[in-house]
Amino acid sequence: MNLSQFSTLQKLEIAKCPKLISLPPLPWTSSTCHVLIKEAGSHFRLLDYQRNNQSKQGLQIEGKDGPLDSTSWKLLAFSNLTEPRELKMKKCPPLPLEHLKLLSALRRLSITDSGIALLSADGDNTITYHFPVEQLKIYECSASGKEMTQLLSYFPKLMNMRIENCQKIIETWCGRARDDDLAIDCVRGMETLAQNLSSLTRLSIWDFEDLRGKSMCSLLAQGHLRVLAVHKTPKFSVGSKPSGLQQLYTDDITGVLVEPTCSFLSSSLTRLSFNMDHKVERFTKEQNMALQLLSSLEVLIFVDCPKLRSLPAGLHRLTSLNRLEIASCPNIRSLPTDGFPSSLEVLHVYESKSEELKRQCRKLKGTIPIVQDEDYLEL
Repeated sequence: MNLSQFSTLQKLEIAKCPKLISLPPLPWTSSTCHVLIKEAGSHFRLLDYQRNNQSKQGLQIEGKDGPLDSTSWKLLAFSNLTEPRELKMKKCPPLPLEHLKLLSALRRLSITDSGIALLSADGDNTITYHFPVEQLKIYECSASGKEMTQLLSYFPKLMNMRIENCQKIIETWCGRARDDDLAIDCVRGMETLAQNLSSLTRLSIWDFEDLRGKSMCSLLAQGHLRVLAVHKTPKFSVGSKPSGLQQLYTDDITGVLVEPTCSFLSSSLTRLSFNMDHKVERFTKEQNMALQLLSSLEVLIFVDCPKLRSLPAGLHRLTSLNRLEIASCPNIRSLPTDGFPSSLEVLHVYESKSEELKRQCRKLKGTIPIVQDEDYLEL
């Protein structure tokens, strides 16, 4: 099939043709608008390329469950892929760097179940490659911390990174490994890791067993990280030096509301969201005092904390607080008796089954500019 014969062809869709033997390299011209290959041929389960759709402009590729090698990439004409801003790869073979460098507009890269060593070049490893990727997502990859460090060295402009279910990368972040030889590599890797993440401003971490290593502390101490989300990571520390962190999203009330952590974040943190904490029932005196150290806090959020029975005491002392949200916390049935600071502008309570809590919220009409719940809206 010679698609170049169809000079005006802009869109090609092929689905459920398992006996399709071969295809010409896709897209066939740089002006192609849409290519969708689904469950056809022997290489990829899905190939979806969109050029003019601003909401989905990019390339998505999903390999089959069987073994694949780099020859599978011959299906793509990388010289015609200069405009995609996003690349999503799942179960894909190694992608040579010489192909990746042709994606000159690439800003967002997502790798799932592929191993991040897929970016290794077959040629001269002394060549330095830099790509303009700003957002990186890695899911369910078996890569090591050393491979992670190498990957990050390619992206000096990286600003947003998300890592989920990547067990081996944990060893680098935590500074420990299962044997002494690997521990030495991890210590070296941690230093390089923090250097390569020096421009990172947003980071989301899920399901890490222990995140108290030097690499994490160094990253926060550099002061560039602005937004951090940490979930299912029971051993987490912000380190011992003040940071520029502005927003923190976590499921660990107990781990965050301690005096050292809140002291380090007191001058920078403006938004704190506790979501999916399924353990804490009440705030201790020490936790209440720690929270009051967050003098810059403007937004405080509690979402899906089913055992939590009350809000923290002393909220009226948070003089910068202007927004409080409570969602899906069924056991919170009343507001604090000591009230709120005069700075509070928005009180939002939703997905609550407590009529008493809603009644107390409505009584604040006129004292707080915006009071919202699922039955009542005052603007």
